[in-house]
Amino acid sequence: DEEKAVAEKGLLKKERKEKDPIKVLQSLKKKTEKRLKAGEVSKEEAKRIKTRIDERIKEIKEFEKLPLAEKKKLLISSLESRLEKKVEENKLSQEKAAEILQKKLEEIEAWDGKSYPDFVKRYFFRKQQVN
Repeated sequence: DEEKAVAEKGLLKKERKEKDPIKVLQSLKKKTEKRLKAGEVSKEEAKRIKTRIDERIKEIKEFEKLPLAEKKKLLISSLESRLEKKVEENKLSQEKAAEILQKKLEEIEAWDGKSYPDFVKRYFFRKQQVN
């Protein structure tokens, strides 16, 4: 499973230049179909990947329906959780986490909700990764 997660993460990195996370995920779905036809993944694995992609697309569409204040609250909560986890794992100091949080809070607060800035894309892509 770890190799699959690394492979999926690599595909995500290639696709991140695209601004719309739904288009990125749809592209990944097409690539998964090509990988299946090329014999690089099993039918079961392709189905699992495509199911996860469909779930993520559904989550993004639900996120898009939220009022701007709710979107911001969700992004901030996710960011705080990720930073807290990194501090607990000793991957980040408390000071650095606070610095990152402050910077990202400013970006999130300034966001108009109409685009897909990096912090929004990262939210969706991180959720896509295998845990």
